[in-house]
Amino acid sequence: MADRPPAPRFSVLVPVRNGARWLPGAIESVLGQTVADWELVIGDNASDDDLASIARGYGDPRIRYQRFDQYADIFPNFDRTAALAQGAWLYLLPVDDRLAPTCLARISERIAAYDRPGRLAAVITAAARVDPDGRSDDVRYYGYEGSAVVSDGTYDAAGWLRRVCAPGSPPWDGGAFSRDVIEEMGTFYRTDIPDMSADLELALRIAAFGDVDYIDEPLIMVTGWPESHTHGRFGRNLSNGAAYTTQGAALAVGLRAHEARRAVSDEERALVRSAIARSHLRRASAHRYRDGGRGRAAAWRDIRRAARVSPETVVPFRVPQVVGLLLAPRWLLVRTREFALERRRRAAEPGTTRG
Repeated sequence: MADRPPAPRFSVLVPVRNGARWLPGAIESVLGQTVADWELVIGDNASDDDLASIARGYGDPRIRYQRFDQYADIFPNFDRTAALAQGAWLYLLPVDDRLAPTCLARISERIAAYDRPGRLAAVITAAARVDPDGRSDDVRYYGYEGSAVVSDGTYDAAGWLRRVCAPGSPPWDGGAFSRDVIEEMGTFYRTDIPDMSADLELALRIAAFGDVDYIDEPLIMVTGWPESHTHGRFGRNLSNGAAYTTQGAALAVGLRAHEARRAVSDEERALVRSAIARSHLRRASAHRYRDGGRGRAAAWRDIRRAARVSPETVVPFRVPQVVGLLLAPRWLLVRTREFALERRRRAAEPGTTRG
């Protein structure tokens, strides 16, 4: 009997439903990697599109296509695709996103260089936000709050918890996760995390099981578009009257994973509470300016929740923001937000200087 080929170092996972428009680009971004020690696992979620022909058309034995005849929600489909992986490191690639050519090589370098006494659970990289035409979409994605500042380097559990809970939106979007750690955790994504924030919970939970290395270099291009699942799921959370934000629920569950495995300080708990409170303030703002928002009453409920969770986050530093959210007319909030975003766009244009 012939020897079995060695398992690849990386399993790139592409869970997909009806993504014929996007799948070739995802596949080609993996084929374009500067390292060859990977497999690409495509988990077809009962698509109507003929994704099998697209996958098999490349004729590369490293591309594995699996059709699931029964539809599953997005995160269960992620998990069942991950269960097919053979590699030591799992990288989830949404079908509309693209890896930079050096993505897996740079991650591989960090894995090889890890020399701490513990174990490395994940290597996460910065992400570039783009629109469907490949143009920068950072300003729209991060909004007036901007992205969190995360320094390049390796973090222990407490250090990474602080980065996940820092003000601003996370500048990353996924990464490579140790399959051994995923198996120990029992699941990749938790399917009981509401809506769009299972990835935030995973980013926090993974650090309870090992160190996280962060590469401050945009090695994945993340496409934002109105029909994406993230956009739709946020809208549903906004309009359906949910008591908790998706981010808040994810952070609370992620914190419990840390508490089950190590001593968590009061300072860390306060950081998580502050991040949860900020998520309610963001949703309060969205209730006032976004289509589908539920108006002043819903905004007030979120402000009260934020104050209960972390009063020091709301008072006194955000009192002007709270007053504005409750008293300003919707048209003024919309115009103010548009003005702030336009200023950020102009500041981000090439050749712009500050003075």
